[in-house]
Formats: sequence, structure tokens, C-alpha cells
Amino acid sequence: MNPMKEIKDIKKVKEYICSNIDGEGALNFLQKVISIPSVTSKEREVTLAFYEKMKEIGLENVMLFEFEKGRPNLYGKLAGNGVGKKLMLIGHTDVVSSKGWHEYWRGTNKENPYSGAIIDDEIWGRGSADMKASLVAFLFAIKAIKDSGIRLRGDVINILVGDEESGEPNSGYSKGIKDVVEKIKNNEIERADFAIYGEPTSLNIYTTQMGFIITDVKIRGRSAYFGTPWLGLDALKAGHTLLGKFFNYSNRIWGKRKHRLLGRAFNLVTSVDSGGPIAVPEEFTMKMIRKILPEENLDEVAREIEEVVKSTKLQKGIRVEVKYTAPRDHGCGGKPAEINPDHEYVKLFERVIKKVKRRTSVIKGAPFWSEISFLINELGIPSVYFGPGDITNCHTFYERVKVSEIIDSMRILVEMIVEFCGI
Repeated sequence: MNPMKEIKDIKKVKEYICSNIDGEGALNFLQKVISIPSVTSKEREVTLAFYEKMKEIGLENVMLFEFEKGRPNLYGKLAGNGVGKKLMLIGHTDVVSSKGWHEYWRGTNKENPYSGAIIDDEIWGRGSADMKASLVAFLFAIKAIKDSGIRLRGDVINILVGDEESGEPNSGYSKGIKDVVEKIKNNEIERADFAIYGEPTSLNIYTTQMGFIITDVKIRGRSAYFGTPWLGLDALKAGHTLLGKFFNYSNRIWGKRKHRLLGRAFNLVTSVDSGGPIAVPEEFTMKMIRKILPEENLDEVAREIEEVVKSTKLQKGIRVEVKYTAPRDHGCGGKPAEINPDHEYVKLFERVIKKVKRRTSVIKGAPFWSEISFLINELGIPSVYFGPGDITNCHTFYERVKVSEIIDSMRILVEMIVEFCGI
């Protein structure tokens, strides 16, 4: 018998469902999936672990579908009765490399990047915050509703994708989410009314994200013996000149372009390389990333970058090549994305978080790029980021997530699902 059959009070319904949250089970499963290394291109094993858990919980239509050979996405659904709104909970299974972690923490209780060790009420490890804690919170919030016996009006769609992170050769191009987008366009997967992507936000709502362009600039000159440098074309000297131009360019856009949630635009030089034998340097390479605000256009920004190069006077014979090395939802990079913070679904989510966390402000901008741009720009699905964990310790040797945030995130998600989908 359903103990909630006679209860009409929505507050009591939510309290009952939250009483079914399996916090211990969630933490144990999080430790298990952290222990499975899933560096980009090697997502299969961890995706299979989530697949088995979805089946165990009893989600409907659980299926794996490969976006590339040996690299599956995962889909599952908690079906409602078909008369409510559909909510998508989505996130990525891949993580960045743990190279150097073991050496950094050697001899301590943190030295294994895949231990999922709980230290001072925080779970440590590569992928703990970015973003396996969110994936586990999504699944165990759904489990609490399933275990309660409460029937939703609308569906909860749970999707896990690969290929989100950068840094590994021949991967990190958002192939997983691109496959999901195509399946939604072809009606192979339902189109949701609202989507929550589980990047770490410290339980805030990120309604907007920056875009980006990553640029490689290669300068080619001509080497010459150090004693006769006038016979060469100094690529390092040309690179020094161009560096100054790009520093000035960044200062210009910093001064004139600002977003109320994302801050200012800039162009950051991230690395330079030149020189070798005792001779005139023949090559100079420079890598940059340009932060792009929602009101900016990637094609126009690419033209700005190329104009800086063209307008820089360099020694005759010096050649400069510009390449954009990180295409995502644009050939030059990743698009910015934004929905109105006053959107009715955002306001609902905001009320839920404020109630659970007793905060006065939860709307912020993402200081990163991830994949809601595909959902917002290509599918027109209002989407936000939300999840446990602090983005500032992700991709570092300090990656961890508070146990209390994981538990709170599940309660928030339960309340949001009930409010959004209806019962």
C-alpha cells in the first residue's frame, strides 16, 4: 500500500520522498564511480556502471548508444503519466587527466586520485566534483521518487554523455552531446521542457556561460648561425612584437565589454614556445584563449584576432599562421549561451534552492564553457547548470566535493522534480 495515498499536502509529499533519499548508498556509489578512471575517450567502463545502476533502480527504456566506436552515451527515464512537463537531467562522464596527482600527494591519504577518500567530510578524487557527484545526485534523487511509490505527471529524462573535457589527443569535441542533439532532432529522444546540466556550481544556478576561441599562432622565420644573425629571419623577435599587440588587444576588449553575470571579455595568452640551438630562432608558437560574452559573435571575434595579426608590421619574409584548435558547436570554438534569469522555470528552481539552502541569491554566471549551448542554441531548450562542488578546485590536485552538498543537492533535485513535473 502506498503510505502517501491519502496525503494531499504537497509539502508532506516532498518530505516523504526526501525521507527515501539513500544518502549512504549515493556516497558509496560515488566512491565506486570515482574509482573508475574515465579520462576523455575512456568513458565506457564508468558509463556501464551507471547503466547497471539505472537498471537496478528501475528506470524505463535504459539504453546505451555509441557516439563513437566503444564510447557510449546513456539514456534512462522515470516515466510520468504523460500530462506533465518533461525535465532533463544531463551531464558528462569523462574527466580530465590525473597526471601528476600521485606525485603531488605522495605519502598522504590523498595520493590515489581514484580512491574517493572521504577526508574532513569531503570526497576527494579526479572527477569527484567535475562531475560524478552531480551524476550520482541526479540518479539517487530519481531513485528516491521511484522508491516512494509516487507517480509523477511529467517524465524525468536522465542522459549521460562523453567527450566533454579537453586535453586528450583526438577527443574532447563534444561528440557525445552532438549525438544527443541529433537524436532529439530526429525524435529518437524526447525533447524536454527544461534541462539541468550537472556542472559544479556550489548549488547555485548558472543561467549563462561564456563562449571561447582557442587560437594557435605560429610564426615562421629562417634560422641562421648566431654569428651572422642578419642572414636569418628571427621568429622569436616577431613573436615578441605580436605578443605586445595581443596584450593591448586584451586590454581594449576588457575595457569596453562587460556582462552583469559573466564579467569582462579578455584574450589570455596561455603559452609561448621558441628557440633551440645557438642560432636565430626559426619558429615561434603562441597559444591563446579568448573569452566571449553572449552579445559577441564568434565569427566577428575570429576576424578581430586575424586583424591583430594582419595589422602588425613584421620583418619582410616572416610568415604567420592562425589556427583555431578547439571546435565545439562552432568551427572556431564554443558559443556563449544564456537564458533570462527571470524565466519561469529558473524562478521555480531558484525558489526551491532558496528554501532548502536558505540563501538570498543563487543566480550566477558560469566562469567556464560546457554544453548547455547545444541545448539552448540548437534545440531551444531552456537550460541551466546546477550541481554540488566548487568549480575552482576542478582540474586541479585539490578536486573534491562536500558530502553535505551532495546530500543537499539530492533534496533540491527531489523538490524541483516534484514541483516541475507534478504528481
